Amino acid sequence: EERKGDVKHSLADISKAKQLIGYQPQINIQEGLNLTIPWYADTYQQAVV
Repeated sequence: EERKGDVKHSLADISKAKQLIGYQPQINIQEGLNLTIPWYADTYQQAVV
């Protein structure tokens, strides 16, 4: 069920960033998740200990 404030439709588009500042991603989404998830798990673990 939808909640107040939920985003119903979202499409990421970096074309304006590419055009204005020459942004070019260094890694793809899968590589980013493979790096990010362990980082969060490690960071959370350290905060709890």
